[in-house]
Amino acid sequence: RGPAGDEGERGREGHEGQQGFHGSGGTPGYGGDEGSEGNAGAPSDWESQGAECARGATATMKLTDCNKNACRLETLYNGVWGSVCGEHFGKRNTRTLCKALGFPGSGVLKKNFMSGRMYTGSKGHVWLSNVQCKGTEGDVADCKHKGFGNHKCGHYNEVGICCKPRPWGTDPTTIKLGVRKGKSEGKVPRKFMLPPGAIAAESTN
Repeated sequence: RGPAGDEGERGREGHEGQQGFHGSGGTPGYGGDEGSEGNAGAPSDWESQGAECARGATATMKLTDCNKNACRLETLYNGVWGSVCGEHFGKRNTRTLCKALGFPGSGVLKKNFMSGRMYTGSKGHVWLSNVQCKGTEGDVADCKHKGFGNHKCGHYNEVGICCKPRPWGTDPTTIKLGVRKGKSEGKVPRKFMLPPGAIAAESTN
């Protein structure tokens, strides 16, 4: 066998091949964990004006005994109004329930809410504790909680909320109120049927 010959010249480069087909899309990834609660922002115009917070109500939920800080959140159970404990009550709950009460949605949470001349809590029942809303509920009782009357709270730890008021001149027929799932337990009290944007100063317990 003879010796190997010299390497030949390199051939011409071939034409570019056709683009391949796109592969099928992958399955959606899992949703991320909920982020931590952010720092409180600067007060908005409606917060800094110093006016008393606006009350409001559905057939089974109301904001009552309002002052410049907040209104007490109460819920109806077996025909009796009672307050809500502030334990684990967060900003998402506030947004959810302000919207359910016919307000734009944003609001300020005031835990350990006190009211009246003596700045005390309410004198009735504390109905709910450990309330955790997802954001779509139409009533505080539809949010996750420990059950009516199942709590270790006192009136010193009641929830107060100040919801961003409706714009003046809002057509009342356009205001959508939340509805508790299942059988309704009451009617909207007449004293809560105020013009949009109206603010009540007196106690409404």
